[in-house]
Amino acid sequence: AATFLNIETGEAIRIVARESARELADQKHPEIRNKKHRQITTYREATNDELFSTSVVKVILSEMDLPGHPRSRVICRECGEGINDGRELDTVDHGPVCQSCAFGAYYQTESTMNVAPRTGR
Repeated sequence: AATFLNIETGEAIRIVARESARELADQKHPEIRNKKHRQITTYREATNDELFSTSVVKVILSEMDLPGHPRSRVICRECGEGINDGRELDTVDHGPVCQSCAFGAYYQTESTMNVAPRTGR
């Protein structure tokens, strides 16, 4: 799914690929044995309405979410990385922290990895 917003007018639409499009390929072209080719053939022939659902939506953005240069930047007290546009978590007593330091990161640095020693074989 994807949401498209015209930031000048505030108009937005959301486009979602229909799960039923895969079944549509099986229905329209059962004679094509290769699943990938069956889907590609069907997707070329199908209408937009058969492949996607679209909705007019309202997107609420703050000034900090708009594209362009960061409007604010603070430094995380834990890792020292910069945090842009109000995405920091404020700890009243100790200063701002980033989301990764507060909740855990999706990555590990070499210094934080638990690497099992290699065994000689």
